[in-house]
Amino acid sequence: MKKIIALSILLTSLVSIKSWAQEELKTMAYFMGLDNKTYVFVDEFEESITFTQCEKSILQEYDLTDEEEIGQYFMVTYILLDENEDERKIIKLEYAETEIEEEDWD
Repeated sequence: MKKIIALSILLTSLVSIKSWAQEELKTMAYFMGLDNKTYVFVDEFEESITFTQCEKSILQEYDLTDEEEIGQYFMVTYILLDENEDERKIIKLEYAETEIEEEDWD
């Protein structure tokens, strides 16, 4: 009986872990550049949001190493890679309507 309960708890835990990892989240944010192989964006609340990974197809479409992309406004779709929300992966990226100039960052 204890084995059944333990197995039940384990399966429930695995399902809940998978659910946070698979949920797609979206934010509108300005691209601020790369910092130590981390993609840095700033959202509408002026909160920094970082992404440790990015789909290869996105990097083929958008050259995020190019300074021309800094200040661009994007709709970022991403997933969480850990339950603490420390690791995020960009799975879709699209230009948004607005962009800022470097002198407006202050």
